[in-house]
Amino acid sequence: MDALFLKLLNMSIAASWLIVAVILLRLLLKKAPKGMRCVLWTLVALRLLCPFSLESAWSLVPSTETLPPTLISGSSPSFNINTGVGVIDAPANEYPGAHYFEGVSVPANNGSRLMTVLGWVWLAGLAAMLLHASVSYLRLRRRVGAALPLGDKIWLCDAVETPFILGLLKPRVYLPSDIGEEQISYVIAHERAHLKRRDHWWKPLGFLIMAIHWFNPLVWLAYILLCRDIELACDERVIREMGLADKKAYSDALLSYSLPRPVAVACPLAFGEVGAKERIKAVLNYKKPAFWLVAAAVAACAVAAVCFLTDPKEQDLSFLNYKNLASLAYQSGVLAVRQDGIAGYVDGQAFGAFLDTAAWREKRMTSPLELSADVTIIFNDGLELRFYESEPALAMVVSNGEWRYYNMRNTQYEAITELLEAAGVTGKVLSLNDVIILSQKGEELSWQDFDQYAYTETGSGLYIRLYEINPLFSLWIGGSGPTRKPIYIRLTVNTEPESYIDIRTESVTDFISAHQNDVPAEYGWQSECYVLLIIHPRLFSMKRRSAVFKRWIAKKTETRSGFRFYDRAFAHVRGLRFYDIRTDLIPSFF
Repeated sequence: MDALFLKLLNMSIAASWLIVAVILLRLLLKKAPKGMRCVLWTLVALRLLCPFSLESAWSLVPSTETLPPTLISGSSPSFNINTGVGVIDAPANEYPGAHYFEGVSVPANNGSRLMTVLGWVWLAGLAAMLLHASVSYLRLRRRVGAALPLGDKIWLCDAVETPFILGLLKPRVYLPSDIGEEQISYVIAHERAHLKRRDHWWKPLGFLIMAIHWFNPLVWLAYILLCRDIELACDERVIREMGLADKKAYSDALLSYSLPRPVAVACPLAFGEVGAKERIKAVLNYKKPAFWLVAAAVAACAVAAVCFLTDPKEQDLSFLNYKNLASLAYQSGVLAVRQDGIAGYVDGQAFGAFLDTAAWREKRMTSPLELSADVTIIFNDGLELRFYESEPALAMVVSNGEWRYYNMRNTQYEAITELLEAAGVTGKVLSLNDVIILSQKGEELSWQDFDQYAYTETGSGLYIRLYEINPLFSLWIGGSGPTRKPIYIRLTVNTEPESYIDIRTESVTDFISAHQNDVPAEYGWQSECYVLLIIHPRLFSMKRRSAVFKRWIAKKTETRSGFRFYDRAFAHVRGLRFYDIRTDLIPSFF
């Protein structure tokens, strides 16, 4: 019951947007054929009855799930509404939080229980309305039981005061016994127009829909307007070819049988049922609508169907959507960058603005390309945006092992490199000498002391920064955040994660000396002495630097084993800003 009522409630709210749109269109199309109004109400009926809908980029429905399914699943006991309108959602969702007392626990399945109670209330209301309609119908059948036939489906009855149609499968037109001869032809023409239009089906269907959505006042308003529009459309069909004298006589008949008070909603189609004054004005002022007005009404119905019968496309909230990366960039002060192997930063606001204006299109790929990124923007651990100098029209988003490619304009790669240069990309990487100098501050060390160095954010609980120093050492800082004092500042051996010191309280030089021979085995380096070689990224591209470096190694070494060693070592460290080379391979350099 809870799931059923929640679904119905969301359907009713979504249809309310269409009801408002139809009410506005009725005003704009006041001189259009009245039958087009009934077409618009047909769209409302479809929206209220169909539990599913197609998705469209042109949908104007803000939200199809104002109350999310998590409300009854137990995972979210609070009422977090999502109407799609921020000015409504924000205060509505903030109010419970502002009036919630700390320490008060929310009962399990609270939302489900509430929806179940409301569901039974809804069912009771539905039963009451259907019972009322049934009793009204049976009473009316009893009243016309003594009616006498006058002609084809036409009956005279002493117990009725106004003409009406009764019956679904075998409808009959009932007329008052004292109806005047000058009025009977107009009344019969009107009721037969109802039968041709099948209004004796549509009105009961409208009442059934209103009974299902009895809790929505907009649906009640829609039903009242539907009844008026049915009568106006029927009048228009009858008087279409009449002259002014016949229109006046028809209006006199309407006035004679207009009901002194509104009839019950379960009442059948009655001649003078609703809006006699409005109907008489429409009859006397009727003019055949121009073709352009008919075309505009048809177009309005088509637009309303496309915009309000369809659901908005489900938003891609994953970080594989580059637009979501723009929001993440705005929230970040700076973003870590690797450009041609050199680490640094870029301003988050500047890069977020770039992504906001980018008009990329998703590129369907069955498998990732074997390309090495020349520019990598690092949002957090496992989330990167990659660009390629060899494929300047290609961008790749990588999120925790998943990936997605985008096509962009060829000029945007150049724009990205210019942005990185203008927005503060730096090649400053933390070195062991920097660690030794900073460690002298002891307990006074803070996050800000390390802001000038390249780092990667990681961790799911604590706020953690990783500073890559070289293949042997890295520095880890963890804590509640940059505004609080770090919990730890650890210099760690990469090959032995359990080997670390807190540089604020322990000797950095002793730790480095104790582990300087712990060279990673996969690098194949056995010498104790290494040299740091930096090739600035502004001088050459990655490919160009690779070629220059290989030629330089070839000149400085006489054995091919040294050249093969370079290839293997370079493959491991090309993502960093430095290249470690065995000094015994390049003795002539020193």
